Amino acid sequence: MITLATLHLASAQEVFTQVKNHLLSQNRKSLLSKDICGYRGQYGTACAAGCLMSDEETAAIPEEQSWESLVFQGLVTTSKHKHLIGALQDVHDIQPVAGWPDSLRELADEEGLVYSHGN
Repeated sequence: MITLATLHLASAQEVFTQVKNHLLSQNRKSLLSKDICGYRGQYGTACAAGCLMSDEETAAIPEEQSWESLVFQGLVTTSKHKHLIGALQDVHDIQPVAGWPDSLRELADEEGLVYSHGN
């Protein structure tokens, strides 16, 4: 499992696959309140970027900030995959849950990644 501690070792495909599998398995947004997404949300949920953090790592990350903002502030120690994780965060935050599979397929195509049901 990829966490902030191992993110620098992961390929873009590994990041995409972990986030895709997480989002499609969770099948609900990670919400702090009715309309505010969070890295960790109600009912033990995690957002697209939050599923790339251990519970301990998430505790040190301020909510309601984009992945790019965390990288810019130095709260995330690697900028590797910054664009991809930001795009995955947008899928989670902006798209309705029912639209996630199509949005994730489109993102995979745009980034030259493989979207498959088996991994």
